[in-house]
Amino acid sequence: MTVLALPFVSRRVVLADRPSFMEGVEPVGLVGFAREELDVTIEADTLWLDGEFVDFSDAHVHVLTHTLHYGLGAFEGIRCYRCDDGRSSIFRLDDHVERLYDTCHLATIDIPWSKETIRDACLEVVERNGFESAYIRPVVFLGDGEMGLGATGNEVRTAVVTWEWGAYLGDEGLNQGIEAKVSSFTRHHVNSSLLK
Repeated sequence: MTVLALPFVSRRVVLADRPSFMEGVEPVGLVGFAREELDVTIEADTLWLDGEFVDFSDAHVHVLTHTLHYGLGAFEGIRCYRCDDGRSSIFRLDDHVERLYDTCHLATIDIPWSKETIRDACLEVVERNGFESAYIRPVVFLGDGEMGLGATGNEVRTAVVTWEWGAYLGDEGLNQGIEAKVSSFTRHHVNSSLLK
């Protein structure tokens, strides 16, 4: 496999720089990483946006994108693993795509693409980027145009992005295990929310 110099966006998160009121509080989900520096770097050549493959660095959305302001949208987090036989396999892709559509249905968002199109986009975006193991993020969001909670005329936009993301909790967590806790909170019952 050829290694390419890829365009990227990098965001550095330093957990040691926390407000004073957070002193002594372990961040949920980051047990063991509270005083370490974590890099979150996303690198890719291309992504799928509204039915077309575009260069990673050319994918832009307007600052008045409705979902950015009001949070109405949906995404899935999917993993692609390199198998022992050298092939790559996307874990439960059809189930993830189905859940994305179910989530959008509950949020009254009609995805303008078929499930097969989204599925194929997930497969092809991994292949076009040359990744053997990757994280895949299909995301559905409302574009710019109208603002306000009652806005109904905005275009439904869809993207599939992928990047290489190693062991989620680092090599140390993978090799030595992690410390996890069970929450005492009870999950809300499905009937406690207004669902369709």
